[in-house]
Amino acid sequence: MKWMNIFKGLLMGALVVFSGCKQDDVFINEPQDGDMRSVGLAGPFASFNLSVDDFLDDLAEEDIYVDEEGVLFFQYRESVFVNWESLVTLRDVNERWSYSLPVFAPPLKAASSELLFSEEVVLSHQDDVRYDRVTLLDGELDLSFEVPPGLEGSITVEIPQATTANGEVLRVEFVVDPLGFATSNELPLSLVDFQVEFDSETEEPYNSHLDINVYEDLSLTAFPTGGEIALNFSLTDLKKKSAYGYFGDQTATREDAELEFDVFEEVEDLAAHVELEDFELDIEIFNSIGVPFYVEANNVRFFQRDVETPDSYLIIDGENKAVIDYIPNAVETEPLTPGRTTFSVSGNNSNLIEIGNTFPVRMMVDLVSRSNPPAPEGVVADKDNFMLEVEELQADLVFKLPLWFRATDYARTDTIEFDFVDIIDGSEEEVDHIELAKIFFDFESTFPLNILATAWVIDAQGNKIDDLLENNTYIIRSGTAAIPGESTFEIGLTGEQIRLFQDQAAKEIVMSYFLSTGDADSEPVKIKQDAAIKGAVSFDFSGNIPN
Repeated sequence: MKWMNIFKGLLMGALVVFSGCKQDDVFINEPQDGDMRSVGLAGPFASFNLSVDDFLDDLAEEDIYVDEEGVLFFQYRESVFVNWESLVTLRDVNERWSYSLPVFAPPLKAASSELLFSEEVVLSHQDDVRYDRVTLLDGELDLSFEVPPGLEGSITVEIPQATTANGEVLRVEFVVDPLGFATSNELPLSLVDFQVEFDSETEEPYNSHLDINVYEDLSLTAFPTGGEIALNFSLTDLKKKSAYGYFGDQTATREDAELEFDVFEEVEDLAAHVELEDFELDIEIFNSIGVPFYVEANNVRFFQRDVETPDSYLIIDGENKAVIDYIPNAVETEPLTPGRTTFSVSGNNSNLIEIGNTFPVRMMVDLVSRSNPPAPEGVVADKDNFMLEVEELQADLVFKLPLWFRATDYARTDTIEFDFVDIIDGSEEEVDHIELAKIFFDFESTFPLNILATAWVIDAQGNKIDDLLENNTYIIRSGTAAIPGESTFEIGLTGEQIRLFQDQAAKEIVMSYFLSTGDADSEPVKIKQDAAIKGAVSFDFSGNIPN
């Protein structure tokens, strides 16, 4: 597990310390026969007092945090989004309207700017949707007229509910020549930043609509050859920048939202030796849309490593879904105030702890969301909605694994870099004269864990060179703040081992750990932020150097 990295490195630093130590407590024996004399170096090297508190910033980078009780826990957060772009859907309109001309008798002229005809175009896409005001992000208006020859003058199209950013009403003017050609240099017209104030019915169907008014200022130049004027009307690709109204009961989905549990991906064989006491899943909803929502998390399923079919399904109160009946709407303040709610899944309302003890590596869920659900008791439903730039409902899947567990002989093997040739580079002659090097470790621990280890040295090809620690050496003994666990061990290197490491180019130390909190019937333990290791490292080495 990642938190075991706290212990790694302590051993490594001590293993190589002898190669660079220069201390005052050197003793020199009486000269011996021959050209060599014996020399020894002994004394304390370092003491330390490390607690989990000292590593909190580093642990946060590993997704490990502390709860209100001081217990460490893993937390993974994955944000998934339900796209609600369709909540405000402005229909495309493509229409052709034709109107019979009145009977003109030359030299009679039609009155100036007469209303020729008026039409309505409904832009709301379902009966229970009402649009009050929409500012457009995009959209295009295109128009064309079919006018019989024999008329000339102008035709004006006006949409009185649509105005520019400067407040000018949308108008397009056509010039009509005697041959019946109606032209305008304003088309197609971009509707970016236009504001539209809709008219709607007071009850469903609301039929939010715009008025299309056509005015003519035409005169006869001859008898018309046709009896009608036709307008081809196109309103397309309308996208909102902001919208106000009531957006009705609509549905959006997000399938196969996924959350990976990296902590379980990194370790194997947990189920046989580790039992979790708690496992939590929160579904946190952040609503930046001015609409209340209903959300279901359906078909919540869990997967084992390298398996594509679900291993287990989450059952909450007898069903394979989590239901959030009402997520409050956002409030339009500066800045925007999102609506928030959290649905918590634990062992109290589900089979989540059982699933957690299978140690899945990922979870998938299908999300279904509905707009404007019935308001819960005591909440007044608002018939006014809004939607700004944000078009997604954010759901954070938050997985929490407190370090509260029971472990029996959980085994793990790690490697530590130990490039011996590089370590002694420049000191080969001194190392050649070492006969014995010992490093002593004395630990006191308030971690509620026993950690035993075996260590050996390997070369670059993974071949074992020699042992470094005896089998099942107690590195850490379980303890409490009142009664710390004490452990003492030593690592001894003979001159023969040192030369062996040098000759065979030792590259790594392999450490095999065994972790336990006691036997199978022992109480589960919690790893807390005040857990600490206090210790001292000392050394003793001797050898011969030339006189």
